[in-house]
Amino acid sequence: MVVLDSRGEKKVEELNVGEKLRAIRSQRNMSRRILAEESGLSVNTLTLIENGKSSPSVSTLQRLALALDVPIADFFSPASEKQEVVVTKRKERSKMKAGKVNIEILGKGFMYKKFQQYVVNFKPGDGSGDPKVVHLGLESIFVLTGSVQFTVGETEYLLSSGDHLIFDSNISHYWHTVDESEGKMLITFFNTDDFISQNFFHNA
Repeated sequence: MVVLDSRGEKKVEELNVGEKLRAIRSQRNMSRRILAEESGLSVNTLTLIENGKSSPSVSTLQRLALALDVPIADFFSPASEKQEVVVTKRKERSKMKAGKVNIEILGKGFMYKKFQQYVVNFKPGDGSGDPKVVHLGLESIFVLTGSVQFTVGETEYLLSSGDHLIFDSNISHYWHTVDESEGKMLITFFNTDDFISQNFFHNA
């Protein structure tokens, strides 16, 4: 796993995601077995990630983040002070690499940690990396450039620039690139229970 600077280059000091995962798990007094049960991953997979022998995909990181109740960004940098208003300038976006996919973090430090946004830069052959994923909440996809195919449940959705998809992420889903397409998409994860508890939604 590699952390990139604003120019997309490797930083001199690369963060070991496995070590960060182990630290967060230890802070919660959670064994690998318990984390495996909570995330749906195997103990062997967690061991390989923590020992730096496996680079987790986007969907694997999402499973771990949900199980540990942290934003994905916390696996790549120290937790920042939570704020009600966060501005992320284009040149100041934190960048990371999950599996083969380059990701730009938006809104790092926003106080509602269960609302997360990322710009995913994809190349031919890229994808979510795991079999169909299931997690609580909603997921929103807006394709900025290029084309990708999402499978939600048993239905396939071909998305091109300007297309949008939103779905209950409790339905199994995964994505992959189409043909030789390169591009970008904005992915938003949010846990509806968190929004309800914060009075984001109100009855008319």
